[in-house]
Amino acid sequence: MPPISKVTSGNSSSAAMNWHDKDEKSKKKGLHATVYLTNGDTYTGEWHNNLRHGRGVQVYKKRSQVYEGQWINDRRGGFGTLSVPSHSAGSPVRSDPEPGTARDALRTNHPKPHLQLNEAAGLHGPLVKIYAGDWQDDERHGVGTAYYPDGARYEGQWVGGMRCGWGTMHYADGARYDGEWRQDKRHGQGILLLANHDRFEGIFVNDMKEGPGKFFYKQRHQVYEGEWSADMPKCGTIRDIEPRGNAGRAAGPAPSGNKCRLPTLELADPDDVLATRRQEIMQERIERLLLAADHPAGGIGTALADEGDGYYRPGATH
Repeated sequence: MPPISKVTSGNSSSAAMNWHDKDEKSKKKGLHATVYLTNGDTYTGEWHNNLRHGRGVQVYKKRSQVYEGQWINDRRGGFGTLSVPSHSAGSPVRSDPEPGTARDALRTNHPKPHLQLNEAAGLHGPLVKIYAGDWQDDERHGVGTAYYPDGARYEGQWVGGMRCGWGTMHYADGARYDGEWRQDKRHGQGILLLANHDRFEGIFVNDMKEGPGKFFYKQRHQVYEGEWSADMPKCGTIRDIEPRGNAGRAAGPAPSGNKCRLPTLELADPDDVLATRRQEIMQERIERLLLAADHPAGGIGTALADEGDGYYRPGATH
């Protein structure tokens, strides 16, 4: 039996180097043609160290979605757009972001293979955009615009896939909210302009009016100013607003016939009444906050599981 030859340390080192070189060569780097994944998804774009990195297009077959944009270490990161076939998006929305930005220049410098890829993955028909903006660690994070099936649109800041920070929500019925958000809900200072031009200016907590705020009644020419609790006015004053163009005009004709003016009714000490009621409302608010802290599943700051929930809908209470 021939003796077993020994591998010298030099040969071992050389073999290890050859293995390392071959392994490096096998990794995907740079721009590649379409890669078909085992779950049915497809990816066309740039790679680094066998990871999606750079610019690329991913077609998600099961989700019926197409992502086109930047990738960082195999995750969506940077600027990118998420689209779905028009038949699954409900009412039509914009299929392209606003022109004339630096990001448009980035987008036009690269081909758009998703037009063919979506059909190869079983997605048919033109694509409509449901989000265009910043991403981080595979989630919407930064500044971006979301388009909803009913025609609503949100423009503003995102954190961890949820609306958070400052943003503007354009609702399907024509209402608009400008203000602060937290965990996908209106939370903080904001202005809500309704479709009938009534307007609320004040504080929102957990998607509801809470604390001091003003509500302007357009048709009635009145404004309510006071405390709100759980989306309802609780304690405050209502005063008339002089309609535009009526300043300086003489009052209407005096009552005649069987009509007579009633004297103005006033509280003996309105400030004391308001102060007492405000204290009661604040105490009730503290108790609700403590209860929410003990039962976070239904309390303030609870994150929503489904994207698109947690915002005003036509016909719902504002």
